[in-house]
Amino acid sequence: MIEIYYNHKLLQLNTEPPEIKDWENWNIVNNYSGVNELPKLLELFKDEPYLQNILLWNENEDMILKELISEVKLVEAAGGIVANKVGEYLFIKRLGKWDLPKGKIEKGESIEETAIREIEEECGINNLELGSEICSTYHFYEDKEIFILKKSYWFEVIYTGNDMKLMPQLNENITEAKWFNKSDLAQIKNNTYPSILSVLKAINL
Repeated sequence: MIEIYYNHKLLQLNTEPPEIKDWENWNIVNNYSGVNELPKLLELFKDEPYLQNILLWNENEDMILKELISEVKLVEAAGGIVANKVGEYLFIKRLGKWDLPKGKIEKGESIEETAIREIEEECGINNLELGSEICSTYHFYEDKEIFILKKSYWFEVIYTGNDMKLMPQLNENITEAKWFNKSDLAQIKNNTYPSILSVLKAINL
């Protein structure tokens, strides 16, 4: 299963249709038949406010994703969820919502290098140790009327330093960077993006 978000809308790619009892959760369920159906479907997904959830299914869901990428511009990014020595987690507030630090992969840069660099730049922090890759998430956004699919690679990261002071990168619309206890994550979950919830779920937070 591959989930792609556009704001709070969901486009799910799956290898099989939903169970009958779950069909009511979807506005559109299509047995994917080929790339020719994608432009109209993407236009509906983008422009129709009533249309919140679409499921495309085919025994080869990766093929659907590959053909979807051929219809839009793909941007790749990397970031992570940082934990410190006392079990707190690092979040940023960007454009009024809680988020995790991440950014676009630069030419010649590995996804691991990007994840560390972006966390350092967006939070004003060093002494980071890269851990395991958690997952990848996908979301659509628009830039100058171009529909863009962003794939973000997420890593577990350990902060090994002692200075807990953070410095949000204001020129990237980040107004706050803050450590949170695990018990305080409800306020994050109540004001964040569906893709970030997927990352937290993947590491049982």
